[in-house]
Amino acid sequence: MKQSKNNNFVNTINLQRFADNFDKNYSIKIDYNFDEVNKFLDINYYFVGYCSNINFNENLIFQNDAANRKDNLWKNTCCEVFIKNNNNNYYREFNFAFNGAWACYDFVDYRIAAKIANPKFENNIFPIINNDIGNKILNVKIPFAMLLNCNNFDNFDNFDNLTLHFCAVVKEFQNDNLYYYADKHLDNSKADFHKF
Repeated sequence: MKQSKNNNFVNTINLQRFADNFDKNYSIKIDYNFDEVNKFLDINYYFVGYCSNINFNENLIFQNDAANRKDNLWKNTCCEVFIKNNNNNYYREFNFAFNGAWACYDFVDYRIAAKIANPKFENNIFPIINNDIGNKILNVKIPFAMLLNCNNFDNFDNFDNLTLHFCAVVKEFQNDNLYYYADKHLDNSKADFHKF
C-alpha cells in the first residue's frame, strides 16, 4: 500500500482472509497515520465482532522492556506490518502479540534475511492492548527512525518511497488452526505476507 503525500491523514483498511470461504463472526480492521509532530507511525489493529473464539495468548507475563522481544510470534495470534523502501528491495517486518511481545526482522530481498537479521534499536516499541465492549484493539507506535534501516527520518517530509503491508495471523481455540489476513494476497496458492 503506497503512501500518499497527506501524511497526517488517518488511513483505514480491512484485512482480507486468505483462501477461506467460511464466514467468520469477526473481522480485522486497521487504521494508521504518520504522526509528524511526535515522529512515529501510529497503527491500530481492531478485532471486531465475536472474538471469544480467538486465542489472543494474553496470559503470558508482559514486562514493558526490551526483554519482551520474542521470535516466532506468528505461531499464535499476532499483528504484522511490512515496510518496504521502494528505491530497492530492502524491507523490514514487525510482529506484535497481544501479550505485549514484539519482533522485528530485516530483509535485503524477498525472504533473504539481512546479515543483521535482528536489528538493534536504541528505542523500543511496545504494543498497547485495549478492550472495547468485546472487541480487541492493539495499538503500536513505531518511531520514524525504526521504520527502515535508516536514522535520517527527522527531516523526512513525505513517505512516497515507503510501501506498507498490513497482516495478521489468527489462531482459534476450537481447532488450533492458523488463519491469515492481509490487506492483499498476491499468491493464490499459499498465504505469503512477504509478497507485497
